[in-house]
Amino acid sequence: MKEKDIYFQKLNELISNAYVPYSNFRVSCLLLTDGGWFAGVNIENSAYSPTICAERSAVSSMITSGFKQIFKVYILTDTIVKDIGTPCGVCRQVLSEFAKPETPIITYNLKGEKFFYTLEQLLPFAFNKDALK
Repeated sequence: MKEKDIYFQKLNELISNAYVPYSNFRVSCLLLTDGGWFAGVNIENSAYSPTICAERSAVSSMITSGFKQIFKVYILTDTIVKDIGTPCGVCRQVLSEFAKPETPIITYNLKGEKFFYTLEQLLPFAFNKDALK
């Protein structure tokens, strides 16, 4: 019998909290940070642009709680397709503000299949504070 992945289990519990009346595409996210664990789900809006992705929801919770460093990212997307569960471009950029390029990003699909990336693999040319000098 295969041992249950505790991160997949927690993400699977969280995903039902996603508010997705338009796309029905649920996403949950867990961040391991300098302040412990922070969770987020996607929150849609009928105007679309105010929609908040799960990753940014979790980052907002982390910042609101006074923490600023991400060590690992776990994401579950409402799909059975391989490799579709990576963060969108905006979320990649937001994650890069608080995570190092080598930060692991672990994604799951609904079948529990796990995929491993680093932030740098997903965002090789991140815009960062050095670009503002």
